Amino acid sequence: MKLLLYRLIPAGFVTYLPIEALRSLSLIDTVLAVAGSTTVLLVGTGVFYHGLRRYFSGNLMQMRG
Repeated sequence: MKLLLYRLIPAGFVTYLPIEALRSLSLIDTVLAVAGSTTVLLVGTGVFYHGLRRYFSGNLMQMRG
């Protein structure tokens, strides 16, 4: 999952979109780029909030006496 989110998807955007824009950027390519970016944003936000719900602070340790 890390390889996909941190390497492959950003590398695809960095390499494919500028080259395609120089050749001939069409409306379909623009819509796909916006849809892909929105999908990555929504998945990332969902994963973040899912992890946040499962988080337990280490500062809540109770002292034994």
